[in-house]
Amino acid sequence: MSRPEDGLKRWLHGPEIEVENPGYHVRKIKKGHFGSVSKVREELEELEDALDQGVKIMMFVEMADLYGALRALAANHGLTMVDLERMSNVTERAFQNGHRGGTDADPE
Repeated sequence: MSRPEDGLKRWLHGPEIEVENPGYHVRKIKKGHFGSVSKVREELEELEDALDQGVKIMMFVEMADLYGALRALAANHGLTMVDLERMSNVTERAFQNGHRGGTDADPE
């Protein structure tokens, strides 16, 4: 469990380096397979690492990589990013309206 002072330490001194001779990333991140959930996980962990490092441009790059990983995963299941966007819009609408059910039946 992280403590508030850990965040301040990370902000002042950068994240703790977990890998020897780090490149872009300072934490250990397992490589995934393109078009699979493991690649989405890898890109998400790289985004988290960029956030920890406080490097906004790297965050942007990792968000783009995450988008690409999601697009490939969707394609492998016969979906497109348009399909995902439509479902996201429906979910947003449901939360804005305060319910996810399909009926407004009166309770007896």
